[in-house]
Amino acid sequence: MTHDDDVATVARLIKDARIAMLTTVGEGGALVSRPMGVQDVDFDGDLWFFADADSHKVHEIEAGSPANAAFADSTAWVSVSGSAEVVRDLAKIKELWGPTADAWFPDGPETSGVVLIALRGETAEHWHAPGIQCGQHRGTERGGSLAHQRRRPRVIVIGDHRAARVDPLGGDAGFDERRGHQS
Repeated sequence: MTHDDDVATVARLIKDARIAMLTTVGEGGALVSRPMGVQDVDFDGDLWFFADADSHKVHEIEAGSPANAAFADSTAWVSVSGSAEVVRDLAKIKELWGPTADAWFPDGPETSGVVLIALRGETAEHWHAPGIQCGQHRGTERGGSLAHQRRRPRVIVIGDHRAARVDPLGGDAGFDERRGHQS
């Protein structure tokens, strides 16, 4: 797959998502996740979220925290990781403004303290199991974890640099199954 194919795959899997779990590193070093409304823009490697300038997540990002956004639906799971930045550009805020932002900031794009968080995707992992519903074990009608399928996530690079990829059907390609990530 080419870089453009990788980005298109992630875009296809998250295109209908309205909520992502945005994770940052908190002041004490703990991971902190919270649901965030996803802005309705074509995915090109960047994800955009509206936030209050005085929120913990904004302070964490301004302190240099990396970020991750996780998405899930009934047959696919996507995790996008990278650097994040706080954007205070009113023109960009107006460009991305929509119903999701209106729900949180009813005074509009010029609401005092409204900022954007740009997650600059560098890597993404995705699991896609069409035909298998969340909690359904392959080949059975009983509930069970998709982990029982022994499927590995496909790791792709969506940022400016390239790295080894995980073969989802064979070979470990540096994947440490016990720890669940590239070794």
